[in-house]
Amino acid sequence: MPTDETRKTMSLRKLRRGQSAVITGITADGEMGRRIRDMGLIPGVQVKCMGHAPLKDPMAMRLMGFTLTLRNNEADFITVAAWFGWSPRWPPAGSAFTTAASPLVCMQAVP
Repeated sequence: MPTDETRKTMSLRKLRRGQSAVITGITADGEMGRRIRDMGLIPGVQVKCMGHAPLKDPMAMRLMGFTLTLRNNEADFITVAAWFGWSPRWPPAGSAFTTAASPLVCMQAVP
């Protein structure tokens, strides 16, 4: 289980490839904030960095069963808490993210 000593709060943009974190806050207001939240990037959601483009922009991440790319200027508005040396099981068994009744089912990737 993680401790505060192994936790680091940072911008989503700073995650390294393969590193997981939990979203702790969104600092964008207005249209940008709404757009970020509409993509499923809300506090409490775990994200995993899948990598960055060769010039570091955009970045690809995995969350709630789909892959999302985000520009660095958008990722700067998202604060995450990353734990080093610890990786939680995601999604938790029996959570809203694994049940058909989830309000987030509409956000699943379309083949």
